[in-house]
Amino acid sequence: LKSQLTLYMMIRYSTVNIPFRTAKLLLPCIQRMSLASVGKFSSVNFMRCMQSLRDDHVRIKRTMQSFERMLDTLKAESHVQFDTLNTDRLKDLKKFLMFCHVYSQHHYTKEEILFDYARTKEEQGALQKICQEHKYGAQLYNLMEVQADHIDNENDEQDYTEKVQEVYIPSKTYIHNLYDHIQVEDDVIYPSMEAQFNEQEMEELSQKVDELNDHAAYTINAMELLADELNEKYEES
Repeated sequence: LKSQLTLYMMIRYSTVNIPFRTAKLLLPCIQRMSLASVGKFSSVNFMRCMQSLRDDHVRIKRTMQSFERMLDTLKAESHVQFDTLNTDRLKDLKKFLMFCHVYSQHHYTKEEILFDYARTKEEQGALQKICQEHKYGAQLYNLMEVQADHIDNENDEQDYTEKVQEVYIPSKTYIHNLYDHIQVEDDVIYPSMEAQFNEQEMEELSQKVDELNDHAAYTINAMELLADELNEKYEES
């Protein structure tokens, strides 16, 4: 499995430049706290840290699919004069960007707990590439945020259609890079990491992830509610 990981990462990167409803919030917080408490006293479900990471991936991919549809709609409407409809799209754009920044950063922090346990030089090298992708995603996010601010800047005389295009391109790049990134982690990185840890080690990792989830529970549940709102609005019927 380790040799598969090394080979896969060599192939993948050899030609690529790595360049918030109070009740609804409180219930998941309590659930997460309960889970963390169970983790401290029991090795039952010692793989829950991996499930937490994979659950994040499911939510992120679903939300990015909705983000793509919103971007396509924003671009299609960009030839129309700036009006109430455009304003609504721009508000949604800012919401999607908030999700990308807050939720993804929490997810990356959980991954770093796992990655710190990498034992071999081959695994450490592969994980360095993954972490470089995290940094590249952060750079794209910063560009997306800057361009999104330009769109509704009334003092900027640039054509509205051009402004939309300038946020559309890096956003699409961010989304599709993220799809590829998640696939590598799901198919290669996570299975490799799971294979090298025994139950006790995996339980230690799970407790650390439990603590992190508990600490950030309110914020993360707010982001999950925000994602649910956006997905309901933009998901395909």
